[in-house]
Amino acid sequence: MKIGLHYLNGNLEINLNKIFFKDIYETSNIEIGVDGFLILNKNIEDSLTEKTLEQIHNLYNKHGIHLVEKIKTGRFNLVILDKIKKKLFLVSDYFGKIPVYYTDDGEFQFSSNIKNLPGNSIDWVGLSQYLKYSFMLGDRTQYGNIKVSPPHSVMEYDIKNKKKKLYSYKAKPSVATDDVEKLFKQACNRLYTDKLDYVISLSGGIDSRFVLYHWKNKKDLIATTGYLDAEGELIDEDVQIAKKFLENIDVKKHVINKSVIMNVNQLNEKLDKYNPFDVKKIKRNVTKPTFDRNVILGGHNGPVLSGEYMLLRHRLFILTLLTGHQFKTVSASIYNKGISKTPDDVKEYMSEFVRKNFISFPLDKDRYNVEHYHLFNKIRRITDDRKTELLEPFSDWDVYLNCKNLKNRVNNKIYYNLIQKMPREYKEVRVTRYSYPLIYPRRLQYLSMIIKDVKRNFVKQDINKKEGIGGLIEKKSDLMEYMVKTIEEADTCSKIGSLTNKVSGGKYGQFFYLLFILSYWFKNEVQNMDVLKNEISD
Repeated sequence: MKIGLHYLNGNLEINLNKIFFKDIYETSNIEIGVDGFLILNKNIEDSLTEKTLEQIHNLYNKHGIHLVEKIKTGRFNLVILDKIKKKLFLVSDYFGKIPVYYTDDGEFQFSSNIKNLPGNSIDWVGLSQYLKYSFMLGDRTQYGNIKVSPPHSVMEYDIKNKKKKLYSYKAKPSVATDDVEKLFKQACNRLYTDKLDYVISLSGGIDSRFVLYHWKNKKDLIATTGYLDAEGELIDEDVQIAKKFLENIDVKKHVINKSVIMNVNQLNEKLDKYNPFDVKKIKRNVTKPTFDRNVILGGHNGPVLSGEYMLLRHRLFILTLLTGHQFKTVSASIYNKGISKTPDDVKEYMSEFVRKNFISFPLDKDRYNVEHYHLFNKIRRITDDRKTELLEPFSDWDVYLNCKNLKNRVNNKIYYNLIQKMPREYKEVRVTRYSYPLIYPRRLQYLSMIIKDVKRNFVKQDINKKEGIGGLIEKKSDLMEYMVKTIEEADTCSKIGSLTNKVSGGKYGQFFYLLFILSYWFKNEVQNMDVLKNEISD
């Protein structure tokens, strides 16, 4: 059984990667396991000792499942089996970072790997969202009878009566303050212990640089920067920026990791291991790390401070930039236009079966929260093979819960002021997002970012021009089958990479890769499942 939490056919199995919690906690009355890490007291050392699981047991005896309100931060799934009450609890962290899937009808089961669960119908709303927006919203998966655990949720299952109940919990900040710098230092300190060896994923961006500046022990850090070798074309802007930046920063070592276009066997391994519809699970490239550390610091979720999660790629985008007004919720029609990644004539590129079932407006609510689009949809379900643990100071619960309502967060005001407090050696080398070094004024930097964003998000790409996808095939309606055939006949994925890279500079490059993943899934998995054959052939 793969790493994670699994409740299958009435049996609970907890298979940990042992980076943090080494084992489960079990008595005659209770069984407790944590996949990931959580902080109850001071710092991440809580996740290196069995005493924390014992503390969770004591809190459960005193507060019941409301013990989750005592957790300060973390990236985890917590499972508690109450042997006396015959109840099973599954708790996800505030952002729902590590997916756990569960059956929504029939016998209740859950698993960290969706392939362990019996899918018996296709969720066309979910698949349409995937093609339309590049991810699925809420708790949807590709199967109608399987859902993914929502963020900050508790699944309670009554084993005796075979009834389940799903509800949310409210995380409370352990510290209430608008001192953002203090909050971020606290977040970094919480994740630090001299008992772990860390790697920092250092891109050419500002967020990882900001984390590095606030990290306690830089001299023992290995910094790693990756680049993609796509058919001999080196894409290494991050590498050049990181190298220049680290000339004046004292870290233990700088490691450069090359990524290459994955081959067919590697792709099959990915599709076998993961749910291909989870965000960023299946990439076109594969990297072989050249270090043996398994705790990685990252600058993910930087927009928690920069306020970019309040931006919607729509005409409201310009209004927010000009006035600083936060659109916390928007109508479904604006939401649809703001996050759509597909061309208007998207159906022309689909196979007949998919085209027949595709839903062009796959939203089921009247209004949507703009920030939740990112935090609880777009960047969720980003996990690895669980052989490493990713630590994100920006995802600290106190940082987010204290900052989310600060007006100055919008348009980068708070974040840029904090950046300017860093020493000159952290600012004199530009970052990939901006065109100028960070010592330049915020407005000039922000203008350069806006120009890049406008070009990327608002300049319409002609997907039918000769050098685009439309010029590479004769029958657009056969694109899905063509892509699958190409990948099967090639030694590598490079031809698929070439197809999608033709329009990767525009709005729709990602769409064609999503279309390929969907095609491959149908061919290799769904059509081999007897329970779904009738649905496909109808």
